[in-house]
Amino acid sequence: MSRRVNLLALLITLLSCRAGDIPITPRSAGFASAASLNTARSQHTATLLSNGNVLVVGGEADGGTTLLSAEVYDSTSDKWTLAASLNSARKRHTATRLADGTVLVAGGLSDSGTVSSAEVYDPVANTWTTTSSMSATRQSHTATVLPNGKVLVAGGAKQTTGSPSASVTALNTTEIYDPSSSAWIPAPNMSKAHYFHSAILLANNKVLVASGAFSQTIQSTTTTPNAELYDYIQNTWTLGGTLAFGRAQAVIAPVTFGRVLVTGGLSGTNRLSSAELYDSQTIAWSGTGALAQLRTLHTGTLLNSGLVFVAAGFDGSNVLNSAEVYDPIAATWSSAGTLAAARQYHTATLLGNGNVLLVGGTNQIALSSTEIFNPGASSGPLTLDSNVSASPNPAKAGQTATFSASATGGTGTLTYTWSFGDGASGSGSSVTHTYATEGTFGASVTVTDSASASVSGSVTVTIAGIAQGVVVGVGADSDEDGFSNVVEQIMGSDPNDSNALPLDVTNVNAPLPLQVARLQTTLRFNRGNRDSISLVGLLPLPSGFVPAGTKIGVDVNGVAYLAHLNERGASGSVFKLSFTQTNGNVPAQSAFFTVNLSGGTYSPAFASAGLKNGDFKKRTAALTVSILFGTKLYQASVPQIYSARLNLHGVSRKP
Repeated sequence: MSRRVNLLALLITLLSCRAGDIPITPRSAGFASAASLNTARSQHTATLLSNGNVLVVGGEADGGTTLLSAEVYDSTSDKWTLAASLNSARKRHTATRLADGTVLVAGGLSDSGTVSSAEVYDPVANTWTTTSSMSATRQSHTATVLPNGKVLVAGGAKQTTGSPSASVTALNTTEIYDPSSSAWIPAPNMSKAHYFHSAILLANNKVLVASGAFSQTIQSTTTTPNAELYDYIQNTWTLGGTLAFGRAQAVIAPVTFGRVLVTGGLSGTNRLSSAELYDSQTIAWSGTGALAQLRTLHTGTLLNSGLVFVAAGFDGSNVLNSAEVYDPIAATWSSAGTLAAARQYHTATLLGNGNVLLVGGTNQIALSSTEIFNPGASSGPLTLDSNVSASPNPAKAGQTATFSASATGGTGTLTYTWSFGDGASGSGSSVTHTYATEGTFGASVTVTDSASASVSGSVTVTIAGIAQGVVVGVGADSDEDGFSNVVEQIMGSDPNDSNALPLDVTNVNAPLPLQVARLQTTLRFNRGNRDSISLVGLLPLPSGFVPAGTKIGVDVNGVAYLAHLNERGASGSVFKLSFTQTNGNVPAQSAFFTVNLSGGTYSPAFASAGLKNGDFKKRTAALTVSILFGTKLYQASVPQIYSARLNLHGVSRKP
């Protein structure tokens, strides 16, 4: 019985829905018609609201009348609803969503000329509220939300009437809207006037204003190739490089690796098919793959896949219905299909589901039609969009490293599978792993999509070793990386940086793979005026040559010594080690010791601060010794075990 009720309820629901109430989502890549606007319009704005709906404001109606009306599109029902009307009719204005979800509409062109007025739309209350006016009337300007929530308005043009043939004066002025005070604040002028230009907030939080027109009449379309950068913290403009072509009515969109793509546009009397990339790190422009068609008055939208979707426009002779997609990795364009209607002066808005809503525009007459572009199940080639990384790298055994990778494109869900090169594995775009032993490891990641397409990347990780079972470090360790301040100073690394490991900087590529066999103490008594304690470390040697200049660091009770190999030779030959005290408050000492490499071991004598002159000597504290050989660090503690008395006739010893 319940099943019949559910089926009946579903049937009643479907019968009661109008065609426009059913969501229109193309099942495969391409275009599908959506519900029409209540009023045909071009030169309007379209803004994605916080709730996922799209607010369309003002524009030009068929016949050239400037519109007061606004409409809201609900993508879940494919339905347009009239919103409250503007206080002032306008086209070629800007509409910017603020942090609180309201929308600031500023400037534009009315039937009587450019306007300076601004108003704010509240989507919850469906009301427009007049706010303070800009200092200058302007149209075809840009408005960019800054990281602090304020809005930068730049350039544009002013004219005395709404006629297309009216005289136009390009502007280099800028100003900032503060939502907290509803006030406009003057900002510095740009070095050149820009209108019909492009503007975008970069990853470094600066605003890039690119090219545009600066002609005195709109018919001349004289363009500037210059770009400028606004730093909102310093409140300054600086040059942002020079494009190969001046471009008005071009399209700007962000792409991978902090770059920005500018496409098409009008240069003089010529429509362009060329495209250029701006690199925010080098502040330089470079050419990239060209569009298949000349385009101006088109739209450009960054898709969730990282591809850039360009649609429609004008080629100088015809209004276009074609679309293209740019792959920033391959730097190539490919066809994205054909729109149901050719259009220019339209808008394109990325919806929450990844589709693109194209609205209105003109083709001889203003259009009320809209359509949806679905990028398709595959959102472009599956690619790694950044280098695979490990941090810290190099690290030391027992230290946790974080591995990261990021991919775009592909079909459906992406999975990340890691192999760390030591038999361990992991999953996820960001994972951690700890290597137990020293060495060089190749960590790799494979990214796989739902269609079994995959892409791989790798990173080489260097792990510095610590002798197993040996306590590391002597005395204070400011950066808590396991190496004492004294040892790090010996080897030239930073005692306050946990990522700065004390490596053998004189021979990084050939560290000695040594491990402690044992450390022992010997007590040597000499007739005369000096007694000394020696520490003997027995270490296995590698076969072949040992590079001269390899550093050895020695620390005795916080007193640091630095030794190095003075000569080069094969296993079994004799080396000399020169030990020189480098810090501490005991008398400086230096001596030469002979090292015999026979049998694969050697026994250098590490000199401590000697026992002072006198008749009776007693060692009252333990010795703590660290030895840093190449990239290896070893430590031994020697307890207080003896006292000694000297005379001219011999040596007596007490345990």
